Order: sequence, then C-alpha cells, then structure tokens
Amino acid sequence: MAKRHFGNIVGLVGALGALVATSWALVCCSSDPSSDAVPENAVDAAVVETSVDAAVEPPVDAAVDSPREVQRLVILPLGDSITEGLRTTTASGYRAELWNRMLGLSGYSFDFVGSLRSGQLPDGDHEGHSGWRIDQLTAKIDGWLATYKPNIVLLHIGTNDMAKDYELATAPDRLGTLIDKIAADVPGVTIVVAQIVPTKDATISKRVEAFNSAIPAMVQSKVSQGKKVRVVDMYHALGNADLSDTLHPNESGYSKMASVWYSDLERILAEDGRK
Repeated sequence: MAKRHFGNIVGLVGALGALVATSWALVCCSSDPSSDAVPENAVDAAVVETSVDAAVEPPVDAAVDSPREVQRLVILPLGDSITEGLRTTTASGYRAELWNRMLGLSGYSFDFVGSLRSGQLPDGDHEGHSGWRIDQLTAKIDGWLATYKPNIVLLHIGTNDMAKDYELATAPDRLGTLIDKIAADVPGVTIVVAQIVPTKDATISKRVEAFNSAIPAMVQSKVSQGKKVRVVDMYHALGNADLSDTLHPNESGYSKMASVWYSDLERILAEDGRK
C-alpha cells in the first residue's frame, strides 16, 4: 500500500516537471528578438504605408503643362524654272534658303509638296516646270491639288508668257483663272502671288512691268470674293545684279526671293493667329 502511494507521488512530480519545462520554453520563444513570427497587423501596416506614399507622390497622370501643339504647313511652290531653281549650282532656287529660314518658326512643321523633286534641301518637292506658261499650269493644277492639298501656295508664274510674247493682253486674266481654280479646289488655302522678277531684256522688261502692274487689282478682286490671296513684290526686290542671265536669278537673287516669301509667311501666320 505504501509503495503504491509512493509511485503515485513520483508520477505527479514528473508531470509537474514536464509542465514547468513546457511553460518555460514558451516564454523563451516569445521573447526571442530573432523570431520570424509575423505580427498580426503586418498586412494592415503595408496598406497604411502604401496609402501614405500615394498621398505624397502625384499620380502618373497628374495634370502638367502640355506642350504647344505643332501645326503642319503644307506648302506648294508653284511656277516655272524659277521655282525649280534653274541657273544655280544646287538647283534649289529660293526653296533651300526659305526652308532654312522657316526652321526658326517654333511650333510648326513644314512640308513642301509637288510631283517634282530637285535641289539640295531636306524636302525638295515642288511644281516648278521649266518653260511653262500660266495656261499650262492651269491645265494641270486640279490633279496636283487633289493629291497634295496644300494650305499655302507660293505662285510665281508669267515669265515665259512675257518672254514668248504669248497673249499678253489676257495674261492677268489667265492668272486670275488659275487663282480661282486653286481657291475652289482647296477651300481656305492661302495663295501668295508674286509680281515676277525683272529681266535684263528691255523689250521683255516692258511686258513684265505691265503684267506686274495689273496683278494687285486682280488680286484685290479675288479678296473681295472671300478668297485668301496675297501679293508679294519680287520685281523690286531684285535688280540686274541678281540675275544670272536674261530671265533667271543667280544665288543672291534667289536668296532675296526667299526673304520676300518668308517675310510674307510670317505675316500670314500672325494674321491667322498662328504665331
């Protein structure tokens, strides 16, 4: 009987010892700073941190000052060999220098258009047809305009009409017909018409002067009809020293032509509120 009670006591003591050891192990593990245990609010803490960052950093699509929209100017250089650039070493005529000048107009892109291409410049497209008269351009203009749809036309034509003594009396009217077709084919287009460059031949020079003197009144009649037509004076911008032969400008002459075109282009942009 005494042995049985002693055995029970020993068993009880052993159980108590095991319980104490287990409790001590739990206490030690919970206080270990190197424990990998994840706190209960770990997910909530990450959410809070993200929310704070989002409040501090602007969203990706936050409103910023947008750059000025680039406007595209589609320019058709239209005429005869002077538009082509005959009698120059680069076959660029006025077009190369005009292109370089236009690069200073910020907010615009430029595109010279036409079925012909010549000259040493980034964009050599044009409709400068050597030897052509006013009526010959008129016969082809519809197709070119349908293809290229310019918003500005630089028109220098009539030199061959004067040099060939071709129907001089009707030359201003034929120029007016060409202008009407351009305005009808491309509504809103701006047509810049040049009083043509001088010539070294005295006889041709008188014809040129008469033709040029009729252009402003003809153009004004088109303006009164609501067409966007303008006149530039190439005749007085160049002198004999700016001519390479009887009819064609030399390098300095073409440079002066580029200056005249560019100055009027600036005025066009200013008047249209685009500059």
